[in-house]
Amino acid sequence: MPTLPTLPTLPTLPTIDELIKDINDAASKILNKDVTTITGFAKSQQIKLAKFAVWIAEAEIAGEFKNIPGLRDEFLQSLQDMIRDFINTLRGLAMVTIEKLWNAIVNVIWSALDKATGLALPRPI
Repeated sequence: MPTLPTLPTLPTLPTIDELIKDINDAASKILNKDVTTITGFAKSQQIKLAKFAVWIAEAEIAGEFKNIPGLRDEFLQSLQDMIRDFINTLRGLAMVTIEKLWNAIVNVIWSALDKATGLALPRPI
């Protein structure tokens, strides 16, 4: 009896639920770490901003700005600059987190596609 040719092994396709779970796991890992980092940074900055604002108020009440024209405005401008820098840094950290999420989700999906097709499909940029 002739031997039959060996059929290629069919790739294992992930289920939609498995793929969703893998995407969620990858995203959650990044978000849990980055949110903790961002929260710690934000809390630190909020304390500094609050202390500086209270110091400005105390200096005003104590009359510290009376003899130096423009000093209060300089401190208020510094406080405004600190707030702007804080927000810009938060925006930058959020953009980094979004980029990490993009990369992780693309990696999960394209790895599943590669495994299912047996190919190395080009990844999006």
